[in-house]
Amino acid sequence: MAIFSAVAACDLPRDPDGTAERVRGGNMVVGIIEGSPYAALPDQAAQGEEATLALAVARALDAKPVWIRGTGESIFAALESGDVDLAIGGIAASTPWSSHAALSTSIGTMELAGETEDRVFALPLGENRWLLEVNRVVRKAQSDR
Repeated sequence: MAIFSAVAACDLPRDPDGTAERVRGGNMVVGIIEGSPYAALPDQAAQGEEATLALAVARALDAKPVWIRGTGESIFAALESGDVDLAIGGIAASTPWSSHAALSTSIGTMELAGETEDRVFALPLGENRWLLEVNRVVRKAQSDR
């Protein structure tokens, strides 16, 4: 019983930088990788399958999405520095950036070098509560389809 009480009182999973707390009821900065067929930002109104899913995450957390776009390299650099909360835009589960970012559960598939590959969102590394929140919304959205 004492072990259960200690675990129940524990604040796990943790976000060392407080991303989930900051996003909830605040701004959620979404970086869109340019050139993706899954997300685009033509006129400050994000479009595409992944943008729609990112909007579902924002709605679930009562957050306002703030959209930025850039190259994969610039978006992942912004993710690492904490300037982006969620990176979208045709990110493969096998991305070489996986050592620099946390990857969500699969949000769909794509063809890459003749192979079917899972697509994922990328999030700041170590922000485990934030990852849990995003995965929860993704799973719910997928089950609602």
